[in-house]
Amino acid sequence: MGLVVLACLAGVGAWLTGLIGLIMITSGNATGWVLLVTGVLLLALTIVAIVAAVCLRVAPESQPGAANPHFDEPQPSQDPRGG
Repeated sequence: MGLVVLACLAGVGAWLTGLIGLIMITSGNATGWVLLVTGVLLLALTIVAIVAAVCLRVAPESQPGAANPHFDEPQPSQDPRGG
């Protein structure tokens, strides 16, 4: 849950700082570059937080264990008509 909140806050921060930085760059203010770089870093943090949240939420891969003894045995059809 915390990663989702972090992703949302970082996404909003990336959108605001990137947009304001872009506006400041177009108006000729050099401080806009700092805001734009900060927005890009926040966007990267958003992506990392989303990927981490998804990885934690998805079920883990199956672990190796004992073989299933019935795996290779053929199962007769339950259909009485045959095939």
